Amino acid sequence: MIEFSEYMKKHADDIADGKLNVINISRDSSRHKHKYTKTIITLDTETSSYIYNGKKYAYVYIWQLCIGDFEGNYETIYSRDLDDLKKLLDMLNTSGQKQMVFVHNLGYDFQFIRNVIPFIEVFAVKDYKPVKAYYKDFEFRDTYIMTGSSLENLAKDNKLKTQKLVGDINHTLVRTPDTPLTSKEMSYCENDVIVLYEFILKKYVKSPNFKSMNDIPITKTSVVRHAVHEYIRKHKLQFKVRAIIDKLKPDEDLFNHLHEAFTGGLTTSNAVWSNSVIADAVHSMDITSSYPAIMFRSNRFPMGKFTVADTDVNPCILEATDTMAYIATVELTDMKSKFGISLLSGNKIDAINSTGVITANGRIVKADKVVTTITNIDYENLKMMYTFKVSKVTYFACAKQGYLPDYIVIPMLGFYRDKTVLKGIDEQYEQYMIQKGNLNSIYGSIVMNPLRDFIYFSCEDGWLDDEQLECMGKNEDGTIKDSFKDYFLSTSEKLEKYYASKNTIYVYQWGVWVTALARQELVKMLAKVGNNAVYSDTDSIKYIGQNKGHFWNRNLEIHKENEIAGKHFKVISDMYTPKSKDGKIHELGLWTYEGCSDENGFKTLGAKRYVYIQNGVYHATVAGCPKRAIELYLEKNGLDSFTDGLLLSGQYLSKPVDGIHYNHSFKTTMTYLENEPETIPVTDYLGQTTNVKTGTGVFAEGCSFQLTVSSSYLKFLAGFKIGE
Repeated sequence: MIEFSEYMKKHADDIADGKLNVINISRDSSRHKHKYTKTIITLDTETSSYIYNGKKYAYVYIWQLCIGDFEGNYETIYSRDLDDLKKLLDMLNTSGQKQMVFVHNLGYDFQFIRNVIPFIEVFAVKDYKPVKAYYKDFEFRDTYIMTGSSLENLAKDNKLKTQKLVGDINHTLVRTPDTPLTSKEMSYCENDVIVLYEFILKKYVKSPNFKSMNDIPITKTSVVRHAVHEYIRKHKLQFKVRAIIDKLKPDEDLFNHLHEAFTGGLTTSNAVWSNSVIADAVHSMDITSSYPAIMFRSNRFPMGKFTVADTDVNPCILEATDTMAYIATVELTDMKSKFGISLLSGNKIDAINSTGVITANGRIVKADKVVTTITNIDYENLKMMYTFKVSKVTYFACAKQGYLPDYIVIPMLGFYRDKTVLKGIDEQYEQYMIQKGNLNSIYGSIVMNPLRDFIYFSCEDGWLDDEQLECMGKNEDGTIKDSFKDYFLSTSEKLEKYYASKNTIYVYQWGVWVTALARQELVKMLAKVGNNAVYSDTDSIKYIGQNKGHFWNRNLEIHKENEIAGKHFKVISDMYTPKSKDGKIHELGLWTYEGCSDENGFKTLGAKRYVYIQNGVYHATVAGCPKRAIELYLEKNGLDSFTDGLLLSGQYLSKPVDGIHYNHSFKTTMTYLENEPETIPVTDYLGQTTNVKTGTGVFAEGCSFQLTVSSSYLKFLAGFKIGE
């Protein structure tokens, strides 16, 4: 890795007219509007956090950049001065072409480099989460949003020549731009940008279908959308797709009801077994690719235009769940859960018009009256899990049912088949990971909400809130500025614009039904297993006792449904029953047995809070805390210690035992700073004091984790177990 000033000396002969000519500006022959260079640039920063006079500060003490061609030739540059980054970018000659700069977790680095780089445009999914940012001809891209994978896993999963070095820099030590770095620490910095360069080169540039940098996706779901668009173009379905979207697109009123009805996976625990170590072995059954399976085999998606009833309808109409897809706002009375597991989330009801509601772990156990918006699938689910009466239906819209379009399903089946066939083949591991990622992203692409928040960044004012947007978005005469037009669109106008786009290939209601149908698969089995069910989570059920037979019987039904769907889509059975390397058939959507815990080896405290022992090894899933932190704590203290009040420190409070800190949370909290530019004295871990330039940044610090269970839930559990 070469220092910035030395790099400039080395390339003195490449400087002409004040520009550094090291970028490959060969003509981009693609037909895209934007023409990109044939050079890959990757960037990373290393930062320190510091408290001075009681105020939090953060700054960059080294940045590093890799610049390489499409043939694997690259150079790595570094500087201890952030100002040099802008100098380098300003010197690089792009000849008017766009140059991508890849950053892993751009949101973090952006908060620092915005101190020196005046970005002219930022595209973000929310505050402090830019997906793309522009400065002159440079387009900064976030590879974390693109892949959803850590840099360490990117290197491993793609079997890159260079691997990320882990643990070679202790980030808790304060450093400044003057703090000497060891060769090991410098290698850590360099490897990060080389890994990213090799990833872009191998994953995209060297792929057979690569034409230009325009082919590199922005997000994970954009890869899937691209594959679907390719299928549409190949089979000349553009007019058919356009007709489907124009016919099925929801208006504002229907969309609002669909949004009210949308619910994610069913993740909850059974009150019968919560907050106690279970004596029996707890078994686990998982669904093979739950969401893709539903998208393939179900013929119950709304595939016609919704017709809205003009007046209140007779509640009896809700029973016609098999004949049509519908969405309804209903008033349910005398509602009571049949099992220790409850279904309806407390935040999916009209709280003002609901009465006598009792919740446990966020889900309704009992209510005098509940007002909520549901689909016909939800109605069936509620009947399996509750007793209740329907007293009123205040909104009702129905449509004909059917399978999803083939342009969605067939590419998805291709992902599933390829993932399965490639699994376990070492030399095809990278392709396996690609297809696995595509399959996992198909649901995200279909459930995307077309009404996205408008996020705007200003170099002068940072991330703007609604009040600032209202003010800055208009000219002095009250007219709306062109760059703010999307912000001022009404909901109806936003929907119309979204569904008018030729890139739109899904309608929102399909995503609502995917989750409802996936929940139904769980609910069917929960109703069969009853209170022997211990825990459920989106595509899995954990239970005690002899209940495998229920799942095997259900698999026979699923197999028949798959065969019927296969005939509908005119696909060979290998598409949904592919074989892996070992010759084993992996049929899409079947329940599979994943083993069991040891006896006296399972405990749950609610949704996303369970621990178990399997073959003497502790395992943990606890929202908000790294798995390993809980597992280490339990190894020392046992399952009984997994209880309300469990505290893991954000600091190392004791000496490690065999090199392990058993009381540490391993959690880091990030505070995004909007400090004005300021120079402060910083004393590093070596005792050397340096004046450091600071500004906006991200303050990182270790934080504790305390496991808390609400007193109301503990009281409910106590009453539930004695039959109250």
